[in-house]
Amino acid sequence: MFAFPVLEVVKVIDGDSLRLVIDLGFKLRREVDVRLRDIDAPERHTETLQEGEFVRKKIVEWIDETDHLEPVLKSYALDKYGRVLGDFTVSTGNHLTHYLLSRGFVRKYDGGKRAAWTDKELAAIREAMQRGTS
Repeated sequence: MFAFPVLEVVKVIDGDSLRLVIDLGFKLRREVDVRLRDIDAPERHTETLQEGEFVRKKIVEWIDETDHLEPVLKSYALDKYGRVLGDFTVSTGNHLTHYLLSRGFVRKYDGGKRAAWTDKELAAIREAMQRGTS
């Protein structure tokens, strides 16, 4: 595992992917696509479009609220698409993955074949959407 200071969140791609600029040290920076480790979020280009967009917006809000807290990317490996497989945390110990899981916005994922989202899983996200849950 390697830890890199995050200099910029370029884009929240979807509920489990980010584009970041990280500090490699020695004044070297690199823009990387990151797949958040151990979670799966609803896709934004399928029948779960609304739920996926809601989760993406919640990530943007979380990042905006914690941006001043020295964000860090903990990198573990590359996935099959060449993205960094990692964790996004801040100096207080807050962890983006834990935030998403604790609110039911995403589900655990072990890296195998992903199952379709169940009605029950989507209903929990839709309920949060109606409440405006943060």
